[in-house]
Amino acid sequence: MLAHLRTNRLAAAILALFLVSAVASTQEQEASRELPSGQQPYQALAAIADGGKLTIKSALGYYTPVTIENPKTHAPTTRYESKSFVRSQTFVADQYKAYDVRGNPIPANRVRKALQSETPVLISADG
Repeated sequence: MLAHLRTNRLAAAILALFLVSAVASTQEQEASRELPSGQQPYQALAAIADGGKLTIKSALGYYTPVTIENPKTHAPTTRYESKSFVRSQTFVADQYKAYDVRGNPIPANRVRKALQSETPVLISADG
């Protein structure tokens, strides 16, 4: 049990997944090293099933307008309510890569071992 907790903490601390389809070219990466650009990484839960498919669950938030009549002025008043939902996505093995916090690739066998159960990870769509 302690080894499992240690593995999950390690995976949560060092694991970042990058989707292959959105990796920028080497020249673009060189040019953008001074300042980050693009979408920032986001937190998710990731797990790899027996077939090697990666499942990512992430919480997404949005606001929805709610208009009511003001009882004193009878004028419509709009406010916005925060809503959220969980999105689940599945990827096959050649659609993702994993890197540690230093940008070094993590071998596939280590990724499978670290993600045997749902584990917190950072996701980046643009490398």
